[in-house]
Amino acid sequence: MSSTIEDIVYEAHKQGKRELLLKSLDEIRKTSPNMNLTDLYQLAYEQLVK
Repeated sequence: MSSTIEDIVYEAHKQGKRELLLKSLDEIRKTSPNMNLTDLYQLAYEQLVK
């Protein structure tokens, strides 16, 4: 999935999971603080849709 941050947030919003995405993002960022921001969003989104 090669998307912009805005696309990822919009997809999560359409599914009613935007807040869960943002919470998941915080958790991932704590464990991987140096990860690229776009990669962080993609990883958080992929974890939500599983």
